[in-house]
Amino acid sequence: MEISKKVIIDSNVLIAFYNELDTQHSKSESFFHDLDKGHLQFHVSNLVFLEVATVLSQKVGRLTANIAGKNI
Repeated sequence: MEISKKVIIDSNVLIAFYNELDTQHSKSESFFHDLDKGHLQFHVSNLVFLEVATVLSQKVGRLTANIAGKNI
């Protein structure tokens, strides 16, 4: 299986994915569905990782932030 695109993603995509109440949640699910099919490979900077953990812990709780941190 060949990966067709490599992308750098910003925090909003990850935050929307882990926050079901986010208005962009369904779009982020589609993005990660493409990842599962092998169409995309993503990279995250250290600063984006920290921002995602901070925002998720404040908006949806530390448990979700921890789960996201382990999965990223």
